[in-house]
Amino acid sequence: MRVRLAWILFGVTVVVAVLHVIVLVLEERPLLSEEVMAEGFPLVTLGALGGAFVGVLIISRYPGHPIGWLFLGGQLLSEVGVALGDYGYGAVSGSLEGAPGGHVAIWLSVQTGGVFVVSLLAVLFLLAPDGHLASRRWRWALWLTIAGLLTHIGAVMTVSPDELNPGGELQGEPGPALTTLLVASSVAVFVGVLAGLLSMWVRLRRARGEVRQQLQLMVLGAAVLLAGMSINTLAAVMDGPTWVREQPLMASYACLPVFTAVAILRYRLYDIDVFLNRAITLTILTGFVFLGYVTVVVLIGTALPLARDRFWPSLLATALVALAVQPVREWAERLAARLVYGRRAAPYVELTEFSKRLQESPGTEPLLRRVAESVARAVGARQAKIVVDTTDRATHEVAWPEQASRGLGDTITLPVADAAGSLGQLSVTMPPRTSLQPEELRLLEDFAAQLARALRNVHLESALTNQVRRLRESTVALEASAHRLALAQDGERRRFEAALSRTVVPDLHVVRDNLVSLLRRDLTSESDKGGAEAVLAESSALTRTSLESLRSLTRGVFPTQLERRGLVAALDAYLDSTGAEPVRTSIATHRLAPAVESTAYFCVVELLRELDGPGAVALRTVASTLEVEVTGPPPPPSPSRIEHIHDRVAALDGSVNVSEVEGRTTMTLRLLLGPPSDPGPDAAEALGVEVDLGDVGVGTGG
Repeated sequence: MRVRLAWILFGVTVVVAVLHVIVLVLEERPLLSEEVMAEGFPLVTLGALGGAFVGVLIISRYPGHPIGWLFLGGQLLSEVGVALGDYGYGAVSGSLEGAPGGHVAIWLSVQTGGVFVVSLLAVLFLLAPDGHLASRRWRWALWLTIAGLLTHIGAVMTVSPDELNPGGELQGEPGPALTTLLVASSVAVFVGVLAGLLSMWVRLRRARGEVRQQLQLMVLGAAVLLAGMSINTLAAVMDGPTWVREQPLMASYACLPVFTAVAILRYRLYDIDVFLNRAITLTILTGFVFLGYVTVVVLIGTALPLARDRFWPSLLATALVALAVQPVREWAERLAARLVYGRRAAPYVELTEFSKRLQESPGTEPLLRRVAESVARAVGARQAKIVVDTTDRATHEVAWPEQASRGLGDTITLPVADAAGSLGQLSVTMPPRTSLQPEELRLLEDFAAQLARALRNVHLESALTNQVRRLRESTVALEASAHRLALAQDGERRRFEAALSRTVVPDLHVVRDNLVSLLRRDLTSESDKGGAEAVLAESSALTRTSLESLRSLTRGVFPTQLERRGLVAALDAYLDSTGAEPVRTSIATHRLAPAVESTAYFCVVELLRELDGPGAVALRTVASTLEVEVTGPPPPPSPSRIEHIHDRVAALDGSVNVSEVEGRTTMTLRLLLGPPSDPGPDAAEALGVEVDLGDVGVGTGG
């Protein structure tokens, strides 16, 4: 309903413009005379028609858009005012003298004159381009402009139509109250215009992308209008001819719809370019059908006079025109696309330029942003978005523009893939009630194919970078693990050597000294033999004690039990030496792989040493994994003290988990089971422990 009303009002504007020309012709005044041009014809009339047409186009796309109604309603009233002014001039003093309503027409033209037009432009600048104020802080400028216009209307209403001369000026001097009102209204409207220009400048600074390009043209139109007002004021101060000083202002007024139309056609302002495209196509087809039909009928009638009154020429003309409609329609669509979209009407030229820019992109982020911009411009989308699946299973998303404007339509998504698999997706969001044409869809597919080649290279580069990064991290981790293992091995060696020196070596030194002393004695007498037997008995006891101490020490390093009888027996022997309970086990296999047994044994011993009290050990197998659970009193050991245990377990692709549950510390080792094999090397060889007992010689002498 609103769209129909808009077209009716535009039709009224055209009718008023035609009546305006008829009035000027009836008044027998030259259309381009100084007098007529000073009253606004033809610049104001052309500007009114152009602005009304822009307004009706916007309303056809967005029926409730304030900018469309401002253009349409304001230009209609402006043209009505100019036409009434010329009619009143002719009725009062021209060739139409005596026509009714001359003074009233002049009085009404003053109401829709300069102050009304400037007020309209001020409101337009404040609301452009989206129909809303830039922020709530600009409401004062809107209300000030409206108040100025209402003040001017009220001031003019205090004047009788008979007090105005044919030029719309007051006969005689105005009173102080009327002068004050007129000056106040002019100042208020002028301030509103300045505020509108400032508002557009603020919007322009904040805008990005295509919105900024749209605003640049509208700001340029506003700047031209401001220049026209300045020239008009300067010419009035210099007392120049009326028709001369009015022309710059009227020309700048007529330029505003021109700049708006350029913004519509070039940068899709208000998205009415689709409507223009179809309107141009329909106009061309209509003209072709009419002219083609008439031409064929006329040619047949001229060539064959006897066929003028026959039916078959019309039938033949209809058939020929119908056959030619499809080729003409395709040509008309291409022409309309070229007129409306410009460079975007040649999408594959855009695709070629895109391929060149693709090769010049320095990195992934600029590459994706250029692709998104090229796609959006090529198909006229509100927003283009690219989602890339990276090699580390994350996604990278780039959109152009980053913030889509209001009024979004359907979103079309295409996969980006090559023979090796999916690489991501490309999606475009179209304006409302706008769909992709088949050729635009093919263009998107070509964009996706070009993008797939580029993204495959990006994937390869990303995979190589990730591989290098993981290799570097693994190298650093292995170096740290090797360092911790070396420190742990060195500490174990020092502890073992210190224990040997404290418990075993002193007894062996005594045995050595006893044996050396026996070798030096003369054992011929019975008393000497008795003393030697006592020394041998003592040495034997010390030797047995040393062996027991050595066995006890090796239980924490590489006990004989572990080599001969396996993990469970070795752990039972160690737990027995510490006074703890035996191992709780459900292992069905008697022996495990030597690496698993040795790693489990050493880790359990180290974990038990870290506990603040006696501990318990449980063994079980789950699938192909050995689980060793060590429990004891809290607190759990600090992570730094068991890093070497993590390293030992990680060497077998295992894991260590430490937790505290119900007041008990629980440490769980998980090791992958391997096939059992021969026992490993000797403890001293495995750990690199060297035991220096000195020059101990044990022998028998006879």
